[in-house]
Amino acid sequence: MIKAPERVEIPEEEELRRDRFARILAVLIVVATLGVATVEYLHSIADRSADSAGVAAQVLSIQRQGEIVRADDTARANIDIYAYAEQQRTEDANAFQEYLAPSVQQGSSEATVLQDEEARWQQLASLTDDLTPVKPGTPYSPQNDINFPTALLANAEQDSNRLFALEDANDQLRSDWQGRVGLLSVILTMLAVAIYLFGLSLTLQASIRRWLVGLGVVLVVGGLAGTAVLQLFNPTAPPDAAADAYARGMLQLETFYTQPGDQGLQAADADFTRAIQLRPRFAQAYLERSTVRFLLGSPTPTSGIASITTAAALQAQGDDLQRAHDLGLDDKLLLNNLAANRMLEAITQNRSSYYGDALGYLKSAIALDPNDPLLYYNQGLAYLGQGNTSQAHSSYVLAVQHTLYTDAAGKTPRNDPAAEETYVAGALTPLDLLAQHRFDLSSAVTSLKELIVDGVDRKGAAESSGAQVTQLALDVFPGELQWTASIAGFDPSSDNVSTEWYYEDPQKLGWSVIAAISGPQSAQPDSNATYANPYFVIRRYLQVTDQCLQPGQYKVELYIDGHLAGTATASGTQPKLTAEVMPDLALDFCQPAGWTQDQSNFLRGFSNGFTTKDGSAGAYFVRFQNPQYSGSDKLSEAESFRDEVLQLAVSQGMLPSGSGTPQIDCGSQGSLPWGPTLNSDCTRTDAYFLGLDGANEAWYTYSGGVMHIGSGVAPDGAVGVAFSFGTDDEWNTQNEPLPDQVFDSIVSTQ
Repeated sequence: MIKAPERVEIPEEEELRRDRFARILAVLIVVATLGVATVEYLHSIADRSADSAGVAAQVLSIQRQGEIVRADDTARANIDIYAYAEQQRTEDANAFQEYLAPSVQQGSSEATVLQDEEARWQQLASLTDDLTPVKPGTPYSPQNDINFPTALLANAEQDSNRLFALEDANDQLRSDWQGRVGLLSVILTMLAVAIYLFGLSLTLQASIRRWLVGLGVVLVVGGLAGTAVLQLFNPTAPPDAAADAYARGMLQLETFYTQPGDQGLQAADADFTRAIQLRPRFAQAYLERSTVRFLLGSPTPTSGIASITTAAALQAQGDDLQRAHDLGLDDKLLLNNLAANRMLEAITQNRSSYYGDALGYLKSAIALDPNDPLLYYNQGLAYLGQGNTSQAHSSYVLAVQHTLYTDAAGKTPRNDPAAEETYVAGALTPLDLLAQHRFDLSSAVTSLKELIVDGVDRKGAAESSGAQVTQLALDVFPGELQWTASIAGFDPSSDNVSTEWYYEDPQKLGWSVIAAISGPQSAQPDSNATYANPYFVIRRYLQVTDQCLQPGQYKVELYIDGHLAGTATASGTQPKLTAEVMPDLALDFCQPAGWTQDQSNFLRGFSNGFTTKDGSAGAYFVRFQNPQYSGSDKLSEAESFRDEVLQLAVSQGMLPSGSGTPQIDCGSQGSLPWGPTLNSDCTRTDAYFLGLDGANEAWYTYSGGVMHIGSGVAPDGAVGVAFSFGTDDEWNTQNEPLPDQVFDSIVSTQ
């Protein structure tokens, strides 16, 4: 028998399609699963990298705090050592002064002892100098650092600034890796959804499953492609050179005032720009560069709160501030500066919509620090710019309260007149600028100025009799400002006087309040005036700031009992002069460029002098600390030592070679427009000479030139003598000659 062949069953077409679909899905699930494993591995790497960067940032933060403490301790130690050296130099000078006393005979045992003592103190001071970088002639000394000890601290803090930049870079790297972790988590989710869709599609009909599989494939391909792209752009730490450039920029920014012109600011701008080029997302570098670029256009870059600058500088500052904000920096300083920038643009460029932007920034800043007076002053200015005078008044009231109190709610007094006046100056300057551009707000500006001055400088004292000011005049000297006026009904014992001094540079960008010398000041009777009720106030700008007043326009606003009583302006026609600080002689003066110290006539605590390269012009200063004068009055004493210095000027070669013996000039000075009226003894009738007792001034002629000399007795009994001199050509002028301007710049710092 033959067995018949078995019947062969041929699968239906639908079953074949299902099998093929299942095999494809299996492959896709395997691919997606492998993708999940790969992404999870990369996710763990990114997570560890983020943690590592965070730990590095924390370590750098701790190191930075340590550097700050060490820098502060080192600076304090160096300052203390410098103080000891100065004390030793004072002992050296005292021994020399005692040696000069008339009662000490040359060659006597007393003279020998004093000379030995002088030598010992001199040697000890020299040895002490070797222990510190703070010594006369160095960039860190009070003579060369008008903001002493800022230069010393800024140099010591370079390492901490570098560590801050490195810490910030690691924080950025951590954020980048955390962003990578987030993206990989999204990709993991996409792959997981794709696997789910693949599995689900097995249970559904063909029409639906194709869509689900297609979506799953898109998710897998997109996820794997995204993963591949991410691996091409792994987060990396910025180069350390960016931190180095930032640290150099901070040093230049903090010490720019020690360099001529804007050299320091230009160097700071270059360093911050370099840091930004190396690390384009360095928000803090943008913030610091914004300050530099504002100051580069400001005529008063060393003022505490600057509000005046050029349009180009304002634009450059705004661009950097906005970039820093876009990069995520959102602290109080940035928000305030953004608001101030927008307001200044609104004022100077008539962009009224910017006031609203400024108010938004200030609202956020006040939320961060509700006790900062500057925020409320700026808020008041923004409201005033919008024409909302009632809201502006309320904001300025709050600003005054926060100026007087560090905690307005708890009524904790600030007790810092210098800081209070800095805030006042920072408030009055933009108000004055607003009044210049918005005449419709002039009355409101005056009212708010009075509110500020009355609240801060006068502290809202009770009203007194109304004083009337007439004949208000302003005098500008290289080192001082003075106003004189007739004030009827004025009682110095009860009436409060506050003086706000302003400066406007030759570009006429706007008036800036000079905070260092503004504020409450006692008015003194003016004995030299020819009108009734004469008073004056003189402020030694050079003494307070170690700087000279520059050419430009000056303005004074005189407030009596909180009310604006008068305004006067004057031109500062003096040339650009440089301050010279002489603490050992208790004198400062302003000298022209190119003058150098006469080393042969410099004796610390006794004499100092500066001349042109050829010695044809200059100025000398002498202080007799222990004069032991036996006369009866201070004028005679001062004139006696003036004559002694005249002899020293000849014998010690202070005057030009071939000058001969100076002869007092009894007439030629009074015949010129700038010349004073002289007494019968040929001395100045209104001699002021530093406000010292026994003050006297006279002019002497010598072969080829003229000298102006003065002397007086200081409060501690010392006698100070100073003279300036120059060629006949320098004196033969219708305007005040340069030697006289140098003489007028001298101020006593005692």
